[in-house]
Amino acid sequence: MTLYFALALFSTGIFVVQFLLSMFVTDTDFDTDADINLDGSTDFSMSDLVSFKGLIHFLIGFSWTMWFWRDGNQFVASMIAVVVGLIFMLVLALVYWGALHLKHEVRPERGDDLIGREGEVYLKNRDGSYLIYTEINGARRELKVYHDGTKDFQTGAIVRISSYSNGKYYIY
Repeated sequence: MTLYFALALFSTGIFVVQFLLSMFVTDTDFDTDADINLDGSTDFSMSDLVSFKGLIHFLIGFSWTMWFWRDGNQFVASMIAVVVGLIFMLVLALVYWGALHLKHEVRPERGDDLIGREGEVYLKNRDGSYLIYTEINGARRELKVYHDGTKDFQTGAIVRISSYSNGKYYIY
């Protein structure tokens, strides 16, 4: 067994263990290489690549390439293995970058923030109010609205929130 094969097995094993721990271990007291930043920033720097995970990804690409290219020119194999290792690190960086862009920060919308927003009527209550579906905080939500009674809205009608007063929304 060569050094490159042993290094490939070791680094792949570490990767598999990290992956399985991240998938199945939910204990918050268990310390893994999660790299959680609680200051709220969504940046990505080179220090995120030059970490234990970055090293493991580089070693996986480098060592497996060297193992499969073991019978050829060692200089060429080394150059290709370095490039493959860097590509593995680039894939890690792209995964981090993509995960950071999935982050959705909820900015609470209340009261006057909803004036002018459209909604779809889906139910008329006995008291003359309506339940509509509208987008609140980036998700489709149910909202109770009121009307002056001069018009009867049918299910499926598109309405617009016209005002907010004393904790009640009004439509027209």
